[in-house]
Amino acid sequence: MLSQWMGELRGVIGSRSLLDLCLPGTHDSMTKNLSLTVADNANSIPSRFAWVLHEFFPVVDRVVGKLLREQAQTQTLGMREQLDGGVRFVDFRATFTAPPDKRSRAPHDWYCLHLLQSAQPAMSYLLELREFLDANPTEIVALWISRHGDACATGTDQYPNASPQAQQAFWGQIKSLFEGLLFSGLLNETSIDAMIDANERLVVFAANYEDFTGGGDAFATDCCVGISNTLKGGTISNFSKTVDDWGQTLRASEERRADLKSRNVLDLVSFAGSPPDQVVAADVAIYYGAGGRWATALCAASLGIPNVTEFCPLTLLDSSRLRNYYLQPSLDLPISNPGDYALPGAIYIDSVDLNGTIRTGTLDGKRVGYAYVDTVLLWNTRSSCALDYVQACDRLDAILTARRDAIGPTSKWYDPAHGRLADWP
Repeated sequence: MLSQWMGELRGVIGSRSLLDLCLPGTHDSMTKNLSLTVADNANSIPSRFAWVLHEFFPVVDRVVGKLLREQAQTQTLGMREQLDGGVRFVDFRATFTAPPDKRSRAPHDWYCLHLLQSAQPAMSYLLELREFLDANPTEIVALWISRHGDACATGTDQYPNASPQAQQAFWGQIKSLFEGLLFSGLLNETSIDAMIDANERLVVFAANYEDFTGGGDAFATDCCVGISNTLKGGTISNFSKTVDDWGQTLRASEERRADLKSRNVLDLVSFAGSPPDQVVAADVAIYYGAGGRWATALCAASLGIPNVTEFCPLTLLDSSRLRNYYLQPSLDLPISNPGDYALPGAIYIDSVDLNGTIRTGTLDGKRVGYAYVDTVLLWNTRSSCALDYVQACDRLDAILTARRDAIGPTSKWYDPAHGRLADWP
């Protein structure tokens, strides 16, 4: 059902607009297939340093490539696996760079990135999206294209080394690939049924809109005006405050999204974030065998979790799963308290796993996850049925509730050796 959930729920959600739903999404969506090579204009580091790291890729890849990938990877599923698992908001980050096995003077192409660039050009991952849409004619996907999730950065701040001509050539490739599927209307005035019937099932939000599209292109929306991006991933060094922030964000969600819908703006909330610097420093020391217990203790202290003194999340995925573990009860709030809490228009999050779960840890040697997508679908169903009850409401509610309980209800346990507490914060 997850691969075709919009079709399965169409009798309930069909009369609503995309902005009335919550779209389950992924953060830094294309990081499963990262190379070991730093993009020559990578995000988050000075441009000249990025150029040097790319230029000397044979040495850099060998010495620090695996470490960098451990600190850059946020997802273990590729494009098609995510979509088949119910993801409908894709955070697609791309840059114009030399190939991962060529020096910076080589002809450039568009690659996905998160510090490191993807192993394959960006268009290869978009081809998977096209194949999914062709195979699932009732499904709608929102695609946000940027370099590093900054909706309003323009010019070289958004796409270094990419001329407007290079950007528009990339956009031309995208339009050609998705010909016949691109949405060109107003989301707040168009129903799900109308989008499916017209086969306009890919909604594109583009950063640096004027340079990227040439301006005035109805097949893309300027993400600077079309997305309201609330960053609530927080830091894993202050979970008490972060968990409170999550609850406050969801408490205000209904009012916020209603205002944004009136302006045709997608209410996007991030529940992803970065580990504190102390964690990254400890990870580097431990990776190279120079850390020992002092590095682990420094890392554990920076987490601020009571009784956790000998645990350090060694990779970005480890940090993401720790965050997901403590996020579970917050995502339950709109289900258990629908009058007080609501989900936003879209969520993007790290470590999305099979069956639409988010990975939360390991218990008794087994992977544990929370039913992220099914929670979103249950909320979509209940919020739609509260406005317009139809016969299918009870049946779908029962199916989603049962599957959510079977696949991944909120699960907390006491394991301070791995940063997990059952009754905190």
